[in-house]
Amino acid sequence: DTIQIAEAVPDVPVEVPAPMEEAAVEEDTDAVEEESVIDDDDYAEEDELETPFAATDSDSDVANIAKSYLEELLEYMGIEATVTPRIAPDLVDPGEEPPLVLDVTGKDLGILIGRRSETLQALQYMVRLMVSKDMQSWQRIVVDVESYRARRRRSLSQMAKRMAERAVASGERVVMESMSAYDRRIIHVALRDHPDVFTKSIGRESNRKVTIIPK
Repeated sequence: DTIQIAEAVPDVPVEVPAPMEEAAVEEDTDAVEEESVIDDDDYAEEDELETPFAATDSDSDVANIAKSYLEELLEYMGIEATVTPRIAPDLVDPGEEPPLVLDVTGKDLGILIGRRSETLQALQYMVRLMVSKDMQSWQRIVVDVESYRARRRRSLSQMAKRMAERAVASGERVVMESMSAYDRRIIHVALRDHPDVFTKSIGRESNRKVTIIPK
């Protein structure tokens, strides 16, 4: 049996870290297709974060170049904001090297996040691409808005634990809503040491979802 979760994972508003809302649960009668345990694409975004700086690169040079490019992009978009480089251990798991983060702060910056973080991901990719071309090596850079990524990471981890409790209590698998590879990995990691459930990704392409299965 399967419980289909219609609980959305909202893009947390920039102004206030809103709590997640519980939504309706409905029966899922569709067949599960293409199951695999924590697929490679669930790690794709995080793998990029773990790519180390080249030995000849200066961290401060990379930060300054990235900051300059992002400020130019924001100016072109007509957005007034401040860009602050920082090292972000709150965006990785213990033992992983924290990435360089360009934290954007200002007023009314929700437009930089977009639906399912698509705008933020596109902006980040552009900055990575431009800086990597200058440095002649792929650079581990994260673009964030008002610490949105850290808040979302916490929200997803909390939701994963709630859904695991639901799966254990019901004895049925719980299917999350479709998510990006980066978000799916957060769910997998949050539950990988759970004694009573395990996780799988199901579906295809943009419709891939995490399934939480009682042991």
